Formats: sequence, C-alpha cells, structure tokens
Amino acid sequence: MSDAPPVRLTFFGGVGEIGKNMSVFECDGSILVVDVGAQFPENDMLGVDLVIPDYTYLEENQDRIAAVVLTHGHEDHVGGLPFFLERVTPPKIYGTRLTLGMVEAKLGEYSSLDVPSLVEVSAGDVLEEGPFRVELIHVNHSIPDAVALAISTPVGAIIHTADFKFDQTPIDEAALDSGAFARYGDEGVRLLICDSTNAERHGYVETARAVGEALGRIMERAQGRVIITTFASNVHRVQQVFDYSRRVGRKVVVDGRSMIRFADVAQRLGYLHYHPQDRIQADEMEDYDANQITIVTTGSQGEPTSALTRMSVGEHRKIAIEEGDTVVLSATPIPGNEALIWRTVNNLFRQGATVIYPPHELVHVSGHGNSEEIKLMLSLTKPQHVVPYHGEARHQHKFGILAVDAGIPAENVHMMLPYDVLEITESGAAIVDRLPGEALLVDGEGVGDVGAAVLRERRILSEDGVVFVSAVIDADTREIIDGPAIETRGFIYIDESEELMDAALDTVVATIADAGSDSEGYDLEREVKGALTRLFRQRTGRRPQVIPVIFELEAAEGDSEEATQ
Repeated sequence: MSDAPPVRLTFFGGVGEIGKNMSVFECDGSILVVDVGAQFPENDMLGVDLVIPDYTYLEENQDRIAAVVLTHGHEDHVGGLPFFLERVTPPKIYGTRLTLGMVEAKLGEYSSLDVPSLVEVSAGDVLEEGPFRVELIHVNHSIPDAVALAISTPVGAIIHTADFKFDQTPIDEAALDSGAFARYGDEGVRLLICDSTNAERHGYVETARAVGEALGRIMERAQGRVIITTFASNVHRVQQVFDYSRRVGRKVVVDGRSMIRFADVAQRLGYLHYHPQDRIQADEMEDYDANQITIVTTGSQGEPTSALTRMSVGEHRKIAIEEGDTVVLSATPIPGNEALIWRTVNNLFRQGATVIYPPHELVHVSGHGNSEEIKLMLSLTKPQHVVPYHGEARHQHKFGILAVDAGIPAENVHMMLPYDVLEITESGAAIVDRLPGEALLVDGEGVGDVGAAVLRERRILSEDGVVFVSAVIDADTREIIDGPAIETRGFIYIDESEELMDAALDTVVATIADAGSDSEGYDLEREVKGALTRLFRQRTGRRPQVIPVIFELEAAEGDSEEATQ
C-alpha cells in the first residue's frame, strides 16, 4: 500500500452556483488556496451588496496556508479578498501582472488591511509550495492574463482550468496553451476541475474579434453618440472600443468608477493601448458633435448605482441620454440580474435611445467555452476523475453527460457543493466529509450579520409593508389605559380602510382582554401580532410585518382612586 498522503479538495464557492469561486487544497499539513471570489446578490437579497464564502475554517488553520494563487482578475475570483484578508493573513498571494494590478487597486481602498506579499508570476512559471508544485498555463478568457493551474501532488496531477475557452484568433494574439494540457494528459491526470458554465451550449464560442467588427459597424452607422456598457474588467472589449472608435473618428469617454479604475490600471501596465488624444473627459463632449463620441461605461448588469442605470433614469451628474443615442449592452446577463437589466433597457428606450443587445447582434461573446470546447479539454487532459466547476446544478449535470460521453465512468464524475470535501488518493476519489460553513452576506460595513431571518423580514416589508401597534396597559390589572393605536407603512391607506382598521383595533382590545392578568408582556405582544397577522391575511390576502409595542404602566406610590378622578 502506498504511503502517499491524500489530497483533500474543498470548494468554498463556485460549485453548484455562479460566483464566489474559491478552491482549497490540503495535503500533508499544507493548504493551497486558489482564488478568493465574491458573488453578486440575488434579487431577493434586499439591501445586500455582496455574497462571500465563510472563511472560518481557513482562519482557524491559517498557520497551514502556504499561499494563495489567483487565476485572473474578475470579481468572482478576487472580489472577496478584502474580507478574506480581514480575517486571514496568508504568507503570499501569487497572480499575473494584470491580476495583481487590479487587486492592488481594490485593496488600496481598504487602508486598514494588512496586505501580504503580492508575488507577480506569468504563464509558464512553476511554483513550489509544500507538497504542491503548481504550473501556470495560459488560457483564453474575457480578461487578459488568465491562467489555469496544473497542480502536481503526491497522488498525481490535478488540473484546475479556472475560466477558459479556446479562441484561435484572440485579441491579444496568444491562444490557449493546448500543448501544456496535452502534456499533462499524456503523463496522467488524476483529477480535472473544469469550467462548466456553457456546458448546455452547443459548438464553439465565437471569436472575440467578431465583437469588435460588430461594434465597428454600429459606430459607423450610428448618427449620434454610441454608449457601450461592459464589465469594467473586460480589458479586451475596452481595447476594441478604442480601436474601432479611432477608425471611425470618435473620441472615447471612459465613465463609471470601476471602469475608470480598471482602464487606468490596464493602460499603466501595458494591457490597454490608445493615443492620449483619443480619450476625453465627460465635460469635454460639448466640444464635439454627437457622432464623434463613444462612451464606454459600467452597468451591463443593471446595477442600481452603476453609471448606465443612472443615465437611464436621468440621475447621472454629467451624462444625460439624448434622442439619437445608441446604447450597446456588450455583456451576458448574470443569472438573477435579468429583471434589473430589462428595467434599465426599458428606461433607455423611454429616454429616446436605441438599445442593442445579444442575441440581436453579435456584441458580446462568452469567456467560457461551449460544449465542444469542454470535450476538447477532456480529450487533451484524459482525466481519471472530473469535477464540474463554475456552474449551477444544470451546468454540472450537462457537464456530467459530456464527461461520460468522453469515456469517463459515471462514478468518477463528482458533483460537489460548497464545503463538500473530496478526498483524492492514488486509488481514486470520493466525497468523504463536509466542512462547516455558509455563504456570508455583506451589507454595508456588516459581514455576516444579515441572515435568512433578516432577509425574510425585508421581503415582507418590501412586498406587504409594516403595521405598528401600540397600547399602554396597567401592569397589575392588565387593562388598557391608553390606545390601542395603529400606524401602517406600505400596507394600506388608513383613511380609505376605516372598516379594516376598526376591526384591527377591536382585535387588539379583545386579544389583550383574553390574555388575562397573568400574561407576560412578551407573550402578549406575540398574541397581538398573531391575531392581527391572521386578520390581515383573511381580509386582504397580505401578510404585513406586524410590530406590536405594549407598554406596562406601574401605579405610582400614593396614587388613589381620588387622585385619578
């Protein structure tokens, strides 16, 4: 029997979901962390800014962490770093040049953080960290400097593709390093962790160059300004905006806080190239005709505070939508954001703009490979075991079908969820445990203090409103001294619902009377809340949040019946 120590793999996010990608490898007492991502909140997460993994296990074992390796600079892979570093201090963080440039800009907004050593690496480099030997492999994605990882361990090679696609004519002219994947496939791959985002889509993803050509045609035919929204980190798309704007004689305005930040970082590091005279500020637009202006901005996901959303409702400080503007949504909706996006699109049409978005024109291509590209990755690496990653349950399921079709036994396709522990040995792999942990919600300065109960109350408040009930009772006799009084917000208009309010007041009086003199104040409030909730549901079909406040008044010494008359 071999003495090779097993490798334990736990995803803190990024499996069974889109976002908060974070993979943790453990072997022989050492921990290697790959990516520290965040997730955009879903529509029903009212007031929530971000969703991040629970770092408790890593905080408790941080003395075992050898390093953090970042695969690329997208928010779903690096967006959790500020919150992670508040609790965990790894000895070093590896990343490619652009990735670290974006990370430094992000962490610069958190002056209180103790930032560890940031070590710049490149595709082709090999890292030695404890029992892990990590080779960085260049892949194509929707951001430059993206890498996959080949992790050599005592039980064999583990390939982590991160986010990838096969683009034979990429913007940066550097195709995915197929040879490196094939080399590991020939040597033997114990486990492939593979991007499954587009497993449901047939064929291959269109080359990104086709998007630039489509944008160029739109710029040529547009009679007014062209406003293009994309992810701020999509440096290739921003480069295409500059290139095609220059060809048709347009100046470019870079707008939106994150777009400006990422464009500046990419330009400084040599990933974004343009002539200084081709970029102007928003307040310089009045010096040019409308058909000489291109604006590249944030807001492709309909985020409420983004630049494009503020333009769509007339709240942007410097840019107002004008009749004749052409707005291009150069991005794919993240699941859960559809309602926000269509609200923004509708508002833009109402403002007089023409809005162009996929699939009506090829103004965006995915950064994730379709089914044929997934099959090609399986063919190159020839893994014994696979884990579908970066995908919801439907993506994982479809990936499993592709893997079985490629000759991988069904029992070697491991469908994992966050905090499942997959143990990999020389003889196989199996899910053997589950770490404690749950997604944490970031709400303003608070992390993890908003949970399911708070969200449920927020949903009730947003949907059915709130009812406040107050009364003063005698602490001894439990009789009502003052009130009851009822106020509502977002439930009904009281002046037009006198009958319901009278019934509500009668219900409060009856509930207090029925409670008797032995009832405790908390129990009484609970009884009032339950009685009113039932009444409102019966009469209106709604269930507002009922907040009763019952004051108990103690009689003062020396008070007498005569004194109260």
